[in-house]
Amino acid sequence: MSKRLIRNAAIFFLLLGMFAAAVYFYITSGGMIARQKPSAWEARIAQLLVNLSIPQREKMRSNPLATDAVSAQVSAGHELYRQKCSISNIASI
Repeated sequence: MSKRLIRNAAIFFLLLGMFAAAVYFYITSGGMIARQKPSAWEARIAQLLVNLSIPQREKMRSNPLATDAVSAQVSAGHELYRQKCSISNIASI
């Protein structure tokens, strides 16, 4: 093996180790906590991905429920949830 190849491999592994250490530090110092407010670039990328994942035809659909939050449909759904789901989701009521 040539000295140049060994030197390049050593530099590569040194940089790889430094990158791994930086990622480890980022994760362990709170960089991956879901409760934190995302950075601006992270929020933009997430919103872009959400927008790309929704077909155009679906974006044009209107809300099937009435626009009024106290409509009979919403009240009926809330009552149905209370009857059927509240037992298994007690903390969410």
